[in-house]
Amino acid sequence: MKEHGVLLNIDVAFKVVRTDTVLSYMNELMSKARGDPNEAVQTALSGTTVVTKYNQKTYKIDRVDFA
Repeated sequence: MKEHGVLLNIDVAFKVVRTDTVLSYMNELMSKARGDPNEAVQTALSGTTVVTKYNQKTYKIDRVDFA
């Protein structure tokens, strides 16, 4: 079957971007944590991607170092 005219193929891709900061999210997690709050933060943030406000670069969080 031969088609005539212009064809358009659209792939829909989107990301959900939070507007709060990582610090405010960490504080929220620590206040609601049962047990070890550092473990709750580590579990929630490991593997997530964040975007900086100042240069719009993305970074992947491997682990959180509580020094």
